[in-house]
Parts: sequence; structure tokens; C-alpha cells
Amino acid sequence: MTTLRAFTCDDLFRFNNINLDPLTETYGIPFYLQYLAHWPEYFIVAEAPGGELMGYNMRKALSRDTEKKSIIPLPHPVRPEDIE
Repeated sequence: MTTLRAFTCDDLFRFNNINLDPLTETYGIPFYLQYLAHWPEYFIVAEAPGGELMGYNMRKALSRDTEKKSIIPLPHPVRPEDIE
């Protein structure tokens, strides 16, 4: 059974096969380390029973500050009350 667990620094040297997919964007080790340092609770890995890494998920909590620019260009800022 696959196990989800927290990503660790050692996993950086074990997840290369996951990033062989041409549609997966790959970054340098400093990026992953910085991400892991800032948002460790949002960085998880899927591990097979034999210890092989099957996948990983990097997430980030975005600010609710409506004055910041959106990742997706919008005609106007989205306010919390606009979201159903």
C-alpha cells in the first residue's frame, strides 16, 4: 500500500525518476530546499511499500491580500465575498 509522508532532504536524491516526464517542470536543488524550509507541511511524497518514491506534491498557501497580483491574470481582484 502506498504511504504519504513528509518530504525530507534525502528525498531530493531519490526522486529523479519521477521528474523524467517531459511535462513535469524540474528545478534545481536550492529551489526545493528553500521550498522545504518555508512550507514543509505542504511538501509530501508518495512512497511504495518497497521504499521507491512514486510521486510528490508541492503546495503553497497563497495570501488573501486582494491587492497582490494573481497567478492567473484576472480583469479585477477577487475578493473573498466573491467566492461561493
